[in-house]
Amino acid sequence: MPQPTRSRQGVSSLAPLLPNLRWSPERQGVFLVVAPESYPVQVGNSPPPPDGWRPEELARLGRGLLRRFGAVTVLAPAAMRVLKRSFPQGALGTEAEEETALLALLASCSPTQWRKLASSQGLRLRELSGTQRTLAEKLVPPVVRFTLRGSGGAQPTPERTLTDAQRQGIGIRVKLIGGIEGKKLNEKNGVFPLVFHREIGNDPDAKTRIDLEASTLSEEQERAAGITQEVPNRLKSLPGELARLRTPVVLGTEPLTVGHLVERIAQATGVPLLVDARLGKHTVWTRGSQAPAGELLQALCLSTTAAIRTLDALWLLAPDNLPLDVGRIPLEEALLETRQQSSQGEAVLNRRIAALKPLDYLTFDTDDPAALSPALLKKALAVHKSTRSELGAEVRLSELPSALQGRLLQTIEEFARLSDTPEYQKSGLDLKLDSQSVMVGCHPWWSLVIPGVGEANEAPLVPLHHWLPNPPAPPLTLSGRAWLARARTPNDARALVEAARAAGASALWLEAPPEVLAAALEPPSLPVWGVLPVLRGTAGRPDLNVLGDTSAQYARRRGKASELPWLDLQDRSTVESARRALRALGRVSGLAGIVLRHVLPPGYGMLTDPSYGRYAYGAAGDLGYAKENRLAFLREKGVDPADVLSERLYLEGEELNLLVKHDDAWGASWKQWRVERAEALARSLRQELARAAPKLPVLLERAALWQDDGWLYQTCPWFLRWPADKPLPKVERRALGGGAAKRPGWRLLGSDPEANAVLRASTGQSESEVVDLSELRVAEVVKLLEKTAPRGEAPQGAAQERGQP
Repeated sequence: MPQPTRSRQGVSSLAPLLPNLRWSPERQGVFLVVAPESYPVQVGNSPPPPDGWRPEELARLGRGLLRRFGAVTVLAPAAMRVLKRSFPQGALGTEAEEETALLALLASCSPTQWRKLASSQGLRLRELSGTQRTLAEKLVPPVVRFTLRGSGGAQPTPERTLTDAQRQGIGIRVKLIGGIEGKKLNEKNGVFPLVFHREIGNDPDAKTRIDLEASTLSEEQERAAGITQEVPNRLKSLPGELARLRTPVVLGTEPLTVGHLVERIAQATGVPLLVDARLGKHTVWTRGSQAPAGELLQALCLSTTAAIRTLDALWLLAPDNLPLDVGRIPLEEALLETRQQSSQGEAVLNRRIAALKPLDYLTFDTDDPAALSPALLKKALAVHKSTRSELGAEVRLSELPSALQGRLLQTIEEFARLSDTPEYQKSGLDLKLDSQSVMVGCHPWWSLVIPGVGEANEAPLVPLHHWLPNPPAPPLTLSGRAWLARARTPNDARALVEAARAAGASALWLEAPPEVLAAALEPPSLPVWGVLPVLRGTAGRPDLNVLGDTSAQYARRRGKASELPWLDLQDRSTVESARRALRALGRVSGLAGIVLRHVLPPGYGMLTDPSYGRYAYGAAGDLGYAKENRLAFLREKGVDPADVLSERLYLEGEELNLLVKHDDAWGASWKQWRVERAEALARSLRQELARAAPKLPVLLERAALWQDDGWLYQTCPWFLRWPADKPLPKVERRALGGGAAKRPGWRLLGSDPEANAVLRASTGQSESEVVDLSELRVAEVVKLLEKTAPRGEAPQGAAQERGQP
């Protein structure tokens, strides 16, 4: 009998022990282990028992369990990991609770306490009582241990632990931190940090730093511990008709994988059976010649902690009873609700803090190299206030202290030199910066002050604009802008044209049937663009999310307003209906252009950058999960996309199946699979439109994203010019920088001529090149116009629209 290979430390897994298994197939049947290399063991360098390892001994060494299914004995993991059924207390981690507690404490402080908060000693723990003390206790570890790391890379000092009396002397401090960013020469609105925080620079160890041990677990470990739980391994879903299959399956002597074995079972039984490719790649060690198919399937399910479920007419050996991406939805939606509630509470606290005028107290550290002079601070605050963002103020380099000017010029010149090196050019990183002007800003930070030692846990607070008064909203003006509206009848269309013309609108973008559009053009008095909602409506098969909901159903589930569902772009009837509507639109004479809306659904690449897409449409907002699409991806890639954890996933935690490790590449593959099909359809529709109306300009709607106050993102559609001979246009991230302004409900990102991008604005809440009135009835549009028109200048036709003489 061959001896297993051994390291100096001994055998580290079950795999080398299996050749010495004491097992008689003639008397005992088949023995099966999946992925034996995944069972950690430690048996030292002693030889195996003379008559071989008994199965019970291997199960004990590998911390597994033995289970018999008819003629098949399987060694399987003793435990499996599953998602908890409800979101456990504390599973959000400590970071959000800490920030909320800090804001609540700051909002409750008196002017005297704010002066202490802003002092070098901070507001001490012993000076607080009642609710303030309770809040502060969430910010200071119950046991304070720390080390000092000296300058110049010196070794840390031995760990120190504060007594309770010393802990009471810890102060909570809030201060301003300056920041200076260079302006990229070759990227519009591009910036690169040059000086920020007194400990960040060319020599990060130039200062003595305090490493405070706040927790024994990392945040990821805490989150994982609260989200999943380990339970005894048991057989998951396995349909009875499969478990009862008696067809013998030959195992052979060559090496097997789970995929090979499932394929043999399918061939022997004629059952349409597939396996998740991530499970299928694992090895299967067997001893024995053949066994009934149903018993092998039971052994496979237990040993992989997997399940067999249906997808249309197929059976699939998959990681769990429910698709993995479905199982996470209830927990993630609970997380979203909690985060949103926290966000709303933090918004209230920030408004209270703003009313206390914290900038009357906050100062910069004396050794902060980016500390702003009163004149520069005034400029930075004006920009923070007007843009409602962290965007800094542009200043001449000569306005900075001379010593800082020299340091910045040296850094800028060094970056320029590096940008010309082959390594940087190959990476595409261009750090050529403007040597005449820079961007300056400031940010509130907080820290814990340990008496006689220094500051620890220095961390950023909220962006400073949260503590500044909101600028007055600009007056609502509809003149000089295009209107985006919807009309159902010729009379509606005529009323909208008259209202837009009277208000001085630059154009009317009208979503309407061709015959209604024609009425808007008689007589031509205003540029009218035809708007086509390509994949929203009822003329086709609705697309589905991972829960099996249409977008309209999921919106209702989340308490959102009723909306028309997105349609499945891979459904032939949907596509043909869109083509007919496109051709009919192209035949309308007199249009100034055509706007293609709702072409790229959520999940199909409609967004500027997927990394910005978290929660924009809810935890299950992505579409593309109709069974036809799932089957196509499964057959092509080997995985049901519903088992691919979304790239928006916050609840990473531990793996839910020991053999299916989370891999972002699968999420990227599923995203790309949808994007390719969506963009192919968009290109074909653009070519069809070029044939139907070759001279008309075309705009394509895409979506830009920004993070709203809190954890949810909002979308803001952009409309991009799309010449027929050009690739699919995209909203470049550079187009979103600069000039950002927060208004109630929307952030005004501004139009960008170079990117050919135009931003939609919500009615009455912000202004931009296009005002979206498409959700209003015609009578509401006229009423809105009456409110915004100068007194005594109500538009013609308004009285008739109200039915008055």
